[in-house]
Amino acid sequence: MLHSPAEICRQLLIDLKLCADPDVSNGNDWPVYTGQEPDGIGITDECVTVYDATWRADGRDMGAGETYWHYGVQIRLRARLQPAGWLKARAIQVALDQNVDMAKVIVNAGGPAAYIIQAVTGTAVMYIGQDVPKTKRHIHTMNPLLAIRDA
Repeated sequence: MLHSPAEICRQLLIDLKLCADPDVSNGNDWPVYTGQEPDGIGITDECVTVYDATWRADGRDMGAGETYWHYGVQIRLRARLQPAGWLKARAIQVALDQNVDMAKVIVNAGGPAAYIIQAVTGTAVMYIGQDVPKTKRHIHTMNPLLAIRDA
C-alpha cells in the first residue's frame, strides 16, 4: 500500500460525507485530519483526526507466506459540546458498520492509489472526557480495524 491506513480511512470518511476535507471546506463541517490534530487561532473546535494504530494479523497464505492484516486506526473526535461529539461519533460508527462493504477509496496525497475497504469492525465509541484545563473540549475515540487491499 502506498498510503497508511489512517490516510485511507480519512478519505473514506470524506467519501461517505461524514467529514470534510479541510483543504476545500470552510472549516465548519467537521474537517478530518491525519496524524496531527490542528489547534490555534481560526481552527474549529469540532474536528476529526485519524491516527494509525495497532494492526492485527488475520491469517496467512500457506503457499505464498503472505500475512493477511486488519489495519488498526484510531478515530479521535473533539467537540466543544459533549452531545455534538457523541452524535458525530455515533454517525461515524453507524456508517462504518453499515455502509462499508467493498468500498472503493482513491487517495491522491503523495501520488494517487486506489484501495478496496472490504469491511470495518470494532467501531465502539468511547468517551474520553474533557481536554482540561486549556480548552475543555470533549473527546471521543474509536479504534476500528479495516480490511484493506489494493484495488
